Amino acid sequence: MTAKTPSPVTVTAEPLARAADRLLIPASAGVPPRPPSDVVWSFEGEALGLPWSVRAIGPVGASKDAVQTLIDDTLEAAWVVFDRARFDSEINRFNAAPTGFWALSDALWGLLDAAMDIGDETDGAVDPTLGALFDLWADGQETPSADALEAARVHAGWQGFRLNRPAQAALQPGGLTLDVSPVLAGHLVDGLGDRLAQAGATAHSVRIGGVTRGSGVRPDGQPWWAQVEASDAGGQPPLVAALLDLAVAAVDRSAGDRVIDGREGEPVAHALVTVSVIDRSAFRAQALAQALAVMGPFEGPAYADALGIAAHFVEDTARGALERLSPALSAMLDDAVAGSA
Repeated sequence: MTAKTPSPVTVTAEPLARAADRLLIPASAGVPPRPPSDVVWSFEGEALGLPWSVRAIGPVGASKDAVQTLIDDTLEAAWVVFDRARFDSEINRFNAAPTGFWALSDALWGLLDAAMDIGDETDGAVDPTLGALFDLWADGQETPSADALEAARVHAGWQGFRLNRPAQAALQPGGLTLDVSPVLAGHLVDGLGDRLAQAGATAHSVRIGGVTRGSGVRPDGQPWWAQVEASDAGGQPPLVAALLDLAVAAVDRSAGDRVIDGREGEPVAHALVTVSVIDRSAFRAQALAQALAVMGPFEGPAYADALGIAAHFVEDTARGALERLSPALSAMLDDAVAGSA
């Protein structure tokens, strides 16, 4: 299963935090219950061009093979819907469809509906209609001509994309190319995590690409940790987040992530290098990280501050890397020393 997707970003799942790390601990109403088993099953692979890994404490009476099958089935179903490298995927069928409203599956509808909501919130900083522009600016491609850019802009833009909610259908105006890769990993993390919980594996960590979500705690009572690799700006120790029913997502332009500003039709050229966001939803964490990365080093932090988004920024300046934490993220900083297992 392969697709044109952003390169994996720099958030990695870690079993433990270290004493030297700066810890991000969310406010909690209480200590999560210990899982019923001490056995942590590990799974990993690649889907839709992204590496994935799952750590799960199996439900009582379940087999590891059954959990593996659940994971495989979930990712296979996503491949059929979202993979733009698969000619008969649902998203490609929509992109090739003639003008008109077309009914969508629950999976594609759910992602598009959520992406358009974020697009409305961020004035188009998240935009699922930029497929033609993504194709023009694909890795290895020559810089597109002005004529090619203008032609791609004609068939892009969230403002002109219409959803018929009663019919669960979307308008193909003719020539529109959807691409949901900037928010797909978060959507898949949420979906896979929900399926694991429904199957009884309520304590788990799911990582796809640069998005990680944790639910419950490890057998030793510690949370699932995720490290934000870009947090060494200014010589600061790494930031490590306790994923107590939280997700973290990052956009890292230094690792090759291409961030397209649909308003300009081109990759962003500002000095903001990485953006990481922590949220209850993996989808929102990734979508907001993308939006803030489009907004840039001034508008992005101001937006995060105003809306209470837990965000981490690294800007490349003449004096070196400059780190900035939003107030919501700074409120999570904890002075406690991480324990060891």
